[in-house]
Amino acid sequence: MAREFVLLGEVGVHAGNDVAAITQPRLLGLLAALLVDVNTVLSCETLVDRVWGDDLPRHPRASLRNHVARLRALLGDGDRTIVSLPGGYLLRADPESVDLHRFRRLRDAGRGAEALALWPGEALIGVHTPWADELRAQLNAERLAAQRDLVVPRQLPAAPLSFVGRHDDLLRLDAVVGGGTMAISAIAGTGGVGKTWLALRWAHDNAARFPDGQLYANLRGFDPTGEPVAAAAVLRSFLHALGVPPQDVPQDEDARAALFRAVVAGRKILVVLDNARDAAQVAGLLPGGSCGVLITSRNDLGDVTGERLFVDCLSEDESRRLLAHHVGAQRLEDEPEEAAKLLRYCAGLPLALSIVATRAAHHPEFPLAALSTELTDGLEALDGDDPSASLSAVLTSSCRALSPRAARAFRLLGQMIGPDISHAAAVALCEDPGALTELERAHLVEQHRPGRYRMHDLVLKYARDAEPDPAGTRRLLDFYLRSDQLDDEVDNIVAAGDFAAAHGWHEHAWRLANVIWYFRYVRGHSTNWVPNLERALAAARQTGDARGVATTVKNLGVALYWNMRIEEAVRCFEEALDLYATLGDERSVSGTLNNLGAAHARLGKDTESIAYYERALHCLDYLPEARAGALGNMAQVLARQGRIAEAEANCLRALELNRKWGSDDIEGHIVGSLAIALRAAGRFDEALARHHQALGLLRSVNDRVGECETLNELGETLRRMGDPAAVTAHRQALTLAETMANPFEIARAREGEQLAAANALSSPVSPDVVPPNGFS
Repeated sequence: MAREFVLLGEVGVHAGNDVAAITQPRLLGLLAALLVDVNTVLSCETLVDRVWGDDLPRHPRASLRNHVARLRALLGDGDRTIVSLPGGYLLRADPESVDLHRFRRLRDAGRGAEALALWPGEALIGVHTPWADELRAQLNAERLAAQRDLVVPRQLPAAPLSFVGRHDDLLRLDAVVGGGTMAISAIAGTGGVGKTWLALRWAHDNAARFPDGQLYANLRGFDPTGEPVAAAAVLRSFLHALGVPPQDVPQDEDARAALFRAVVAGRKILVVLDNARDAAQVAGLLPGGSCGVLITSRNDLGDVTGERLFVDCLSEDESRRLLAHHVGAQRLEDEPEEAAKLLRYCAGLPLALSIVATRAAHHPEFPLAALSTELTDGLEALDGDDPSASLSAVLTSSCRALSPRAARAFRLLGQMIGPDISHAAAVALCEDPGALTELERAHLVEQHRPGRYRMHDLVLKYARDAEPDPAGTRRLLDFYLRSDQLDDEVDNIVAAGDFAAAHGWHEHAWRLANVIWYFRYVRGHSTNWVPNLERALAAARQTGDARGVATTVKNLGVALYWNMRIEEAVRCFEEALDLYATLGDERSVSGTLNNLGAAHARLGKDTESIAYYERALHCLDYLPEARAGALGNMAQVLARQGRIAEAEANCLRALELNRKWGSDDIEGHIVGSLAIALRAAGRFDEALARHHQALGLLRSVNDRVGECETLNELGETLRRMGDPAAVTAHRQALTLAETMANPFEIARAREGEQLAAANALSSPVSPDVVPPNGFS
C-alpha cells in the first residue's frame, strides 16, 4: 500500500490506516528535513543544522548516520527510500505523496479549497528546532495567504436606488480610482449632500474593476448617536473579511495595519471608508499596491488623501428628478407652484429632498401644499426618529466635532446678512480668522470665490436657531458702514440696511442706505431701491435725527427720479431742501437745488430748471466739483432752448473748475453735455469726438449710468448725421439700460433705435428736431 508523508500536522508516515511508529523528536525532525526537499540531495551539514540546530551532539556526523539507520528501520524498506550519496542523503518519493508538496500544487493550480483541506492543524507538530520553527511560520503564512485568496469580500451596502446626476463627479472617480495603480479619492462636502450615495453608486458600477473584493466601513466620524469607530476595530473587521482567523489578528494597531497591507498586497481590492472624522482616523486604513480607496468626509482630510472631490448640491433639474422618483412626476406637474416651493426650500440638498419626498410619498392623498406649509415652520419639519435621516441631527453632529472657537464662529455666522460674507466681514463678526478656516474644512461654509463665503440655505437656517448675539450684529453692521469695497459688498450693504430697519437698528438703517446711494446710482443697482430707502427713511424718522431724515429723503428722491416717478421725487427734494435750510447746511442746500433742476428738466419745465441751477450756483458753500456738475447739467437745458453759446460757455467753465478740483466721473458728464451743445449747434464732427471722449472717461470709472446716457446721445448724433452706426449705439445703450432696469434710458434707446433704423435722410437734420438728452 502506498505511503503518504505528513508535514501539515503531526509529522509522520501513513500507509492506509497504519501509522509508522516514529515518536522520537530527532527522528521526526530528520524525516521533516528530508521531506521538505524531497528527491533532493541534502548535505550532512544541512541535515545536522535542521535536526539539531545549536544543540549539536559530540559527534554530529556519527549521530546523523545513526539516526538515518534508525529511520530506515522504522520505514521498513532499507535504503530504498533514504538513499546515501557522496554528497549527503536523499529521500526518494513521489512529491504527491507529501502533503506539503500536494498543497502547493493545488494552491498554484487555483484549487484553493482542496489545498486548504490538507491542513488539519498547525504544521510540523512534534518538531521543535530553530529551523522547524522558522519553516512553521512560513508555512502558516502560506496557509493564511491561501485562505485569503479563497475569500473575496463583498461588503458594499446596497446601491442607492434614487441616484440622479453627478455625471462629472462619476467621470472624475473613473479617472482617479479606476486606474491600474493604488489611488485614493476623498469625497468631501457638507452633511446630507450625498457623498455616501456617490461613493456607493460608483463602487457598485465599478465592482468588476476590483475582482478581489470590496471592503466597506462606516467610520461614524459624525454619528449623531455615538463616537467615531476606532481604526483598530475597522482593521480587525477587514482582516476577518479577508480570511484571517481571529486568533491570528494582532492586538497592536500598528501590527494590524501592517498585516492588512500585507494581506491585500498584489490584489485589486476597493476600500470604501465612509463618513471619516479626520485624517488620523483613516491613515492606518490605507492599503497599497493596486487597490483603490474611496473616502467620504465632511472635513477636508488634507495630505493623507490623493484626489479631492468636493460634492456640491444638486441642480434644480436634478432635484426635481429626485423628487419625482419618490412621489411621481405627475404629482409635481399637478401642483407646479407647491413643487417649486419644496425645491426652493431644500435648495438641492439630497438629504432634505429625500426626507421631504418620503413624507410626501407616505401620504399620496395629501396635496403638496400641506407639506410646503409644514416646512415653513423651520428645520423641525426635516427631523425624524432616525438620526441619520434627520437634518438637524446631522448638522448637530457636524457642530459637535468642531473646536469651541469654531462652534462659536458657526453660531455667529448664522447672523450673516446677504447672500454671502467676505473674509473681512466674517472676521469682524466672529473676531477669529482661524475659526473660518476650520469651518471651511468641515464644509459648513464654502468659499465660493476667493475671499467670499456662503452657507447652504438649510445650514444657515440651523445656525440661525442659535440665540442672536447683539454685539456680533453691531460689529457686522459697523463693518458695512465702514466698507469701501462697494463693488463686492453692495448687495450685503443693501440687505444690512433692510435688516437694521426691520430689527430696530434705526441709525444703522438710514446710514447704510445712504452710504451707497451714489454707488447705486452710477452702477445701476436699482432693484428695490425705492422700498429700501422708504424703510430707511422710516428708520431715520424714528431716530429724530433731522440730518438723517434730510439725507435719506433726498436720496429717496434720487431713487424715485431714476424710476420715472418725477413728481414724487420733486416732493422729496423739496422736503430735503427745507430740512437742510433749517440746519443751515448751505452745501447740502446747493446739492438739493441741483437735483431739483434735473427733476424739472425731466418734466420739461426748462425755466424752472434753469432757475434751480442758478440758485445752486449762487450758494457760497458749493464744492468746485459739484459746481462744475451743475454747470454741465444746466448746459443741456440751455442747449435745448437754443442758447448754444451760453451752453458751451457753461461747459468750458465747468471743465476748468473740474480739472482743478474734480474727477474723471464729473468730467465725463461735462464733456457729454458739451457734445450735446455742439450737436445742437450742428457741429456734428466735434460732437462725435466729445461723445467718444466722454465714453472713455465714464468707462474708466465704471459709471454705467453715464455710459448708457452717452451711448444714447451718441446714437442721436449719429442718426442726425445719417450714419447707420446709430442703431448699434442705441442697441448698446439698451443692453446696458436693461441690465440696470433704467426705465428712462430703456425708452430712449428703443425709440432711438427705431428712428435710426427708419431714417432715410442722407444729410444732417436741423439741430432742433430732437431735444438734447432725450427730454420731452
